[in-house]
Amino acid sequence: MDLQRIYIILHLINTAKEGFTLHLIEINHKLTDMKKRILLLSIFLVVLLMAAFAFKNEVVSTTEPQEIASAADLTSTEKSTEIATEKKDPVIQFDMGTRFQGIKKSDLDKATSFEDFIGIKHANRIISYKSLSVIELDDDKQTDRKITTNSGDLTEAQRNHLQAAGLSSNILIWAEYTEKWEDTGVVEESYWTPHLTVVPEKEATYNQGEKAFLTYLEENIPEFTDFVRREQLQPGRIYLTIGKEGTLTNVDLQASSGIPQMDEKLVKLIFEAPGKWTPAENADGEKVEQLLVVFFGTMGC
Repeated sequence: MDLQRIYIILHLINTAKEGFTLHLIEINHKLTDMKKRILLLSIFLVVLLMAAFAFKNEVVSTTEPQEIASAADLTSTEKSTEIATEKKDPVIQFDMGTRFQGIKKSDLDKATSFEDFIGIKHANRIISYKSLSVIELDDDKQTDRKITTNSGDLTEAQRNHLQAAGLSSNILIWAEYTEKWEDTGVVEESYWTPHLTVVPEKEATYNQGEKAFLTYLEENIPEFTDFVRREQLQPGRIYLTIGKEGTLTNVDLQASSGIPQMDEKLVKLIFEAPGKWTPAENADGEKVEQLLVVFFGTMGC
């Protein structure tokens, strides 16, 4: 009875062993199959990633220049905006120079016709003259000191009058004439009125430069630059005389800016300017006096 039980037990163990072995074989097959699938999936993913990387490189190489160009355009736009902001005219404007367009005394002494004041190209359009006048100005106003001819050539009296003009004096050359336009053939009546200020061969200068001088004036009137409105302003002018020794000998308010307090402050600032002046010189190299004008407020006549 005991042997039979032992036999049965051994048989069951053997059967279980065989079943377990078959189960292991089945598991091994499944694991092998899974490994193959994982391997195939890995290969597929690697190929997919390589294709994606290659496509990305191609896109980047194609679009990079456009991105760079866009960045450059953006930078350019930003710079243009900055420049536009920097160039915006302030409410109170400043400038310095002669009253009108400067003409050297030596050139004025040599003038013989209207052509010397306007250039040959303009003069060649003129067919005939109705009148040519030389008029002395008191600042911007015409005086009765006037000599007129009906030719484009200056008369002896006109030449003598011009040669007698002193430095910093203002002159108006008024010509009325008939001209023909070469490109259209149109003939019409016209006139030209150059306003001139007689200047020496070498003009007086502020040693630190004109820009520094005007900046000094602007920066020292913040109580006006920060609050004054454009519509309150007029074309202001202050005359300053630079003597032969390079000293500021006179400062005169010629025209108000419309803000009397600012006019007074600027006259004071000009007298107290920290820099020095270099005097003007004539054609012989001699030091001479010169009258300069500081324009402020709004720009105009």
